[in-house]
Amino acid sequence: MPPIRTILHPTDFSSLADEALRIAQLIASKVGARLVLLHVEQLHQLDPSGAAVLSRDEGVLGQQRLDSRAARMGPVPSECFLVEGDPITEILRVSERIACDLIVIGSHGHGDRRQPLGRVATSVVNRCHCPFLTVLAPSSAASPRAQADGPSSALPSTVESSASIVE
Repeated sequence: MPPIRTILHPTDFSSLADEALRIAQLIASKVGARLVLLHVEQLHQLDPSGAAVLSRDEGVLGQQRLDSRAARMGPVPSECFLVEGDPITEILRVSERIACDLIVIGSHGHGDRRQPLGRVATSVVNRCHCPFLTVLAPSSAASPRAQADGPSSALPSTVESSASIVE
């Protein structure tokens, strides 16, 4: 696996996304990577011309939430992006734009047994250009678990992985 220099962490600000961020931060600190936090605001309002817009309050709140998470990154270099649009499209677009080497994404698992990831995570991992790690919602009271696309032995005990993410 090529070196990991940039990690993308898409977030919806849920507790599961915060757990995925914790794992992304752990990996970034271990390998010396930059961590990029991304939140995609879905457009749902229409302006008088019929175009979809994001309310100013939502944008400000989203940026504040990103900034507060970035402030907790300690020595890990981080930056934040708040974009508007379809989450799948924007996650893939930003991942290409920043040339990330790894995507760490939480999945609420709204899929079924054959497709345990939710719609966004499934679409991202099936179409992304780089390795990924998904942090899955617990099926019971257990802690979140993660799955990657190859073998690993250095991830936290809450991670089930088959990728060599951290050497």
